[in-house]
Parts: sequence; C-alpha cells; structure tokens
Amino acid sequence: MPIDPLGIAGPTRAEARGKRWRKSSFGLYVLGDVDDTPEQRIVERAALLRGWGGVTGWAGLRWLGGVWFNGLDADGSTKLAVPRRWRRRCSTTG
Repeated sequence: MPIDPLGIAGPTRAEARGKRWRKSSFGLYVLGDVDDTPEQRIVERAALLRGWGGVTGWAGLRWLGGVWFNGLDADGSTKLAVPRRWRRRCSTTG
C-alpha cells in the first residue's frame, strides 16, 4: 500500500516509520507481521510492474503449482522481467 495522508487506505508517513509496517518496495508498504513466503514476494514485486514487465519464470511456475520454486537467487533477491529502463525503479535494494 502507498502512503495515505489520512491513514484510511494505507499507513500515514508516521505509521510507515513504525514497527507495524515495513517497506516492501519503492513507495509501497505492507504490514510488518505478513509472512515472507514466495507468494508474498511475488505479489510485492508485481505491485511495482504497473503495466511494464510481467510475472514470469519461477513466479509464474509457482502460481501454477510448482511448489519447489522459491524465487530466491543466490544473493537472496527476487528478480522481475522488466524493460531495461525500468530496472532501477523496480529494484528493492534501495
């Protein structure tokens, strides 16, 4: 969820800095007690796509029932299929 100044459809800026919420990606937050499952990682990264790129590869296979795909690369990151110009925007490391 993005920041919501009124705190109705998402956390306020102050709430987002607290322990109840965690930043999932650029400008988006999720409740801090949400489990870090492969499905949750897919949803959090897919929220960044906004019409560019797609849920493919391991994530698509996971959604089709491939339980052995966890989506973690050797460096512990989760990758998305996006155009080169969008890679920085979709990075979750910064």
